[in-house]
Amino acid sequence: MEWEMLGVTLGILVTWSAVLLKAFDWMLKRLLEELDGKMRRLETRLETVESQYVKREDWMRLTTTFEARFDLLMTRLDTLRFGGPRAN
Repeated sequence: MEWEMLGVTLGILVTWSAVLLKAFDWMLKRLLEELDGKMRRLETRLETVESQYVKREDWMRLTTTFEARFDLLMTRLDTLRFGGPRAN
């Protein structure tokens, strides 16, 4: 009788352990899938930010070039009109 009770108890413990391991496996897979989705969204956002940064950098370079050329043009116009740069 004692051996039968021990066998039943061990059987119940082994079955319960298998259920817990399967539950843990399911939760872990779900978590990894969720993290994978978040990683993909983050990579997409990073690519967007990088392209926007390059566009911003190009715009800043263009603006600086335009302002430098505009200042040069204004200096030349002042030279033609007044014989030299104006004092502001």
